[in-house]
Amino acid sequence: VALAPPGGPDPQAVTNEFVQQAARLTEISAESLGKWKADSLSITTPDKQMNRALAWADTDLYQAWACDEKIGCGAVGGFGPSRPMRRPQYDWFFSGDGMIAAEAMLAAGHASRARAELEFILRYQNPANGMIWHEISQSAGFLDWAGKYPYLFAHVDLTFQFLSFVARYYAASGDLPFLNSHWPAIHKAFHFCQSLNFPRTGLPLIPAGKLGADEQDRMSEDAGLSASCVNAAQSYAQLARASGHVQEAESATRMGQRARVTFASRYWNNVEHFWINGYSISGRAMTGRRSGPTAALNEHLLSSSHEDEMFDALAGAAFQTDWGTRSLAADSPGYDPNSYSKGSVSALHTAETATAFWAAHRPLQAWQIWSGLLPWSTMDSPGYMDEVLTGTIFQPQVESVPQQTWSSASFLSATIHGLLGIAVDAPANHLTLAPHRFPGAELVKIAHLRAAGALVSASLQWNGESIQATLTNEGEPIHVELAPEIPLGASQVLVDLNGKRTAVAVRTWDEEQQAQIDFVLPHGVTLCRFQFTGGVWIEVPRATPQPGAASRELRIRQVILHGMELAVKADIRDGADSSLMVETPWRIAAVEGGSTTVLSPTRAQIQFAPTAAPSQTEKFATATLRIRFQQR
Repeated sequence: VALAPPGGPDPQAVTNEFVQQAARLTEISAESLGKWKADSLSITTPDKQMNRALAWADTDLYQAWACDEKIGCGAVGGFGPSRPMRRPQYDWFFSGDGMIAAEAMLAAGHASRARAELEFILRYQNPANGMIWHEISQSAGFLDWAGKYPYLFAHVDLTFQFLSFVARYYAASGDLPFLNSHWPAIHKAFHFCQSLNFPRTGLPLIPAGKLGADEQDRMSEDAGLSASCVNAAQSYAQLARASGHVQEAESATRMGQRARVTFASRYWNNVEHFWINGYSISGRAMTGRRSGPTAALNEHLLSSSHEDEMFDALAGAAFQTDWGTRSLAADSPGYDPNSYSKGSVSALHTAETATAFWAAHRPLQAWQIWSGLLPWSTMDSPGYMDEVLTGTIFQPQVESVPQQTWSSASFLSATIHGLLGIAVDAPANHLTLAPHRFPGAELVKIAHLRAAGALVSASLQWNGESIQATLTNEGEPIHVELAPEIPLGASQVLVDLNGKRTAVAVRTWDEEQQAQIDFVLPHGVTLCRFQFTGGVWIEVPRATPQPGAASRELRIRQVILHGMELAVKADIRDGADSSLMVETPWRIAAVEGGSTTVLSPTRAQIQFAPTAAPSQTEKFATATLRIRFQQR
C-alpha cells in the first residue's frame, strides 16, 4: 500500500480487495498493455536477445506512467527499494526523467503520451520566472512542497532541456495547437534561460544556491549547461518561427550564435587536449577527464580537430567497458569505480554516447558502446535496466536503482534514432531512415512507424553486394530520405526504385559510407534495391560479460580506409582474444600488426598481434592493424 492518508480506506481492506480481484486486475492490465503494444514501433532482428530487450524497454515505458490523485499523471523515475534511511527509489516525479521517458515515447509512436508528460511538466512551472521544476514527491499533495522543501526548483539546466524537448516534440508530431496554447509558458521558459546568461561570454552562469546537471560538484559554469544553452536557443528560434513570433526567433538565434562562438574558447583545454567540465564557485577550471557532455559533440561546438580528439579518446578503454561508458576515465585522478558519479557506468550516458558516435558517422564504435547495454536487460527482472553499474566489473553499483526509467528509455531512443537512423519532421512531411548494419542483422524489420500522416513498415535486407528495402505505407504519402550504410570503399552504386533506375548520392566520411535516395513514398508497397561493387564491412564481437567479470573486449578507436588500405586503431587487453571480422569481395594481400584466418572467399578473421607492456590502465594497450587489399 503506497498511500494511506487519514480518513482513507483501511489498508488491510484495500489489500484484501486487491488479492480477491487479482485475476481480473491481471486481465485489465494485459488488455491495457496490449493496446499500448499495438501502437508501439516494432523492431525485429535475427538477434533474439536484442528483440527481447527492445520489447521490454517499451513495456518499461508503459509501466513508468503513474497517476497521483492530488498531483497528476506522469512518468516516474523508476522503482526500487527504500534501503536504510532512504526514500523508495525513484518513485517520484522528475521533469528531467520525464522528458527522457517522453523522448522514447515519442520515438516509439506514443505522441499523445509525450504531450501529456509535457503538460504535466508545465503544470508545475514556476509562474514567477518560468523555471522548470526538478522533482515532486508522491507525498507532495499533503505537504508544503514548494515552501518548506528545497527540491522543486533546484536545477537550472532543466529549463534549457525543456525548450529543446518541446522542439523535438513539435518536429515529431507537428502539434502546432500545443505550441499556440502553451506559448506564454514556453516564452517565459526561454526568458528564464536568457536571464542566466553572463553578458561577457553569452554563456549561462549557475546562480548561488542552484545546480546545473551535476549534483556532486558545485559549479558556477557547467559545460553541459552551456552546450544545452546553444541547443535551447536554436530550439526556441524554431518554435518561435513555427508559431509566428518572428522577432523572438531572431533574438534567440543571436543568443545561440554568440554562445556557440564562445563555447570552444571557454571549454577547451589545450594542455590536456580534452574539454573542461566547468568552473568551480571560485572560478577554477575543473579538468578531470569526464565523458560528458555529449551535447557539445552533437552541436559541433568544438573545432573539427578537437572533436576528433574527443571521439578518439572517448572510444578507448579508459572510458569504455564491455557494459558501457564510464563517467570518468579510469586513468583520471579521482576515478572511483564504485562512485555514483566519478567512475561508474550509467546506461543513460552510455546510450547518449552511442548516439553521438552514430551522429558523427563512427558506426563501429557506436555499435560497440550501444550493444554493451544489451546484457543489462537480463541482470534483474526481465527488461528492467539498472541506473548505474560499477566501472571495473559487471555488477550494479551499490546505490543503483534496479528499475531506472531513463535507462530503458534512453536505450530505446538510441536504437531508434541512432542504430536505425529514424528521424521524423512532421511539419515538413518528411521521414529519414538511415539504418546501420550490425553483426547478424542480415534482415531487420520495422513496423508501426508513425510519421505525420504516414504509417510505415520497412524490411531491410543486407546481402553481399546489395541491399533490399521494402517499404509499406498504410497512410498518406510522405517524402522519404532512405540512406542505408554501405561498405567502406564501395563504388559503382546503383539504385532501382520499383524497378526503375533512380538518382543516388553516395556520402562518404572517414568511417562510414551511405547511399542516399530521396522520393515520395505513396500509399502501398515500394521496392528499393541498392547495388554496389567492392568495399569492406568490419565487425567486432559483441561483449557478453558475466556477473563479476572485468572488461576484456577490444575497443575500436579509429577506422580509416585510404584507397585499398584499411587502418584500425584499437585498445586491446593483454592476454585476451582481440580479433575482428572483415567481409569483402577484395583479396587480402597483406596484414601488418596481426594475422589472418580465411573463413570463406569473402570473410576473414583478423587477430591483433600481442602488444608490449600495456601503456594504459586496466591492462589495455593501443595497437594499430593495417590491412592491404587487392581486387580479385
